[in-house]
Amino acid sequence: MKKGLFSKKGFTLAEILVVIAIVSVLMAISIPILFHKMENIRRSVDIANARSMKSILVHSYMDGTIEFTSDKYGGNKTCMAVLVEEDGTTYRASGSVLVNGQDWNADKGYGDYARVKKLFENAGLSETKVLAKNTNDDGWKCYCVVLYSDGQCRIFSSPSNLDLGGTSGGVFEQKMAEILTDEKSGIEKALGA
Repeated sequence: MKKGLFSKKGFTLAEILVVIAIVSVLMAISIPILFHKMENIRRSVDIANARSMKSILVHSYMDGTIEFTSDKYGGNKTCMAVLVEEDGTTYRASGSVLVNGQDWNADKGYGDYARVKKLFENAGLSETKVLAKNTNDDGWKCYCVVLYSDGQCRIFSSPSNLDLGGTSGGVFEQKMAEILTDEKSGIEKALGA
């Protein structure tokens, strides 16, 4: 028996194209789902970090590590805040905040907030960054954990970067007072707060 030029030992071009089409359709369906799941994981990590920061601040306030020597500054509540952005973490505090019985900036120059930062380093949260990428659908580009002089603590997020205000008196406290009156943010909705 004579073998022809085209033997039946392989797949036909049509069969290969059908398989490629099926794989393409499956990938087109699964890749967006995978990206959505990855974003949910990144948001979950952000939420867990925010909860941990809130816990550290509240615990430090309750055990006396953080003290507010004055309730008001510039007509607003004194407070301490941790702002987490894509670039890293910023620590802020009102001038009347004591950490471990000393001024918040006693270790370094003005504005370094070394003692506030040390609270988080000792708890294992040294440099945190925002992981969530999607700012749509109640997402966030940054989040802030604020402890007020009355012991109230709020986690707040923003779809754009937050400006905590300059180092001039009262600007920071004013911005943090505005947060108290704002509607629930994306991270608060995700927390169910």
